[in-house]
Amino acid sequence: QYVPIIIPKLVKLSVEDIHPKVREQCKVVLSNITNHIKTPEIISISSNLIDALVDPSNKTKLVLDMLLSTEFMHEIDLISLGILLPVLSRALKSQLGEIKIKSSSIIGNLFSMISNNTNKQLISNGYISSLLVNLRECIFDPLPDVRTSSAKAIGNIVKNIMNEFDVKQDTESFIIEFNKS
Repeated sequence: QYVPIIIPKLVKLSVEDIHPKVREQCKVVLSNITNHIKTPEIISISSNLIDALVDPSNKTKLVLDMLLSTEFMHEIDLISLGILLPVLSRALKSQLGEIKIKSSSIIGNLFSMISNNTNKQLISNGYISSLLVNLRECIFDPLPDVRTSSAKAIGNIVKNIMNEFDVKQDTESFIIEFNKS
């Protein structure tokens, strides 16, 4: 339950702290967190995910390609999402359209593999709201494929968490405002 609080702080320290020992210890703690992942498909790429968390400019594309080529057969657990979503969220802020498209495609597909209980935890921990903010920014991207992919991802999120009123209502309000502009 503390993963959504811990991981962003560790990621920030692992990237921004000037002391190499602090950065290395953050990576060790992230590795320890991945030992608790239950989703077999994520376990197999967990070290790459950590690399993408601590070295996003050089490792994100590889992880996105790995995720796109992975056939998921199991439900994705909260710890897996705790490691995955910061990588995907940051990828949505990339300057490269290809990275944004891959990330939003993965995000859209992920929400079909998440249980209702995990959905509730994601919402209460703020993961979905931060993803939606980044996806909404992609809707205004100059590249049509980025806009299309992010719109599909938003649609998938809303479709799969339809019972969660706040997210659905917030997204519907955004769509109405977007159409007015």
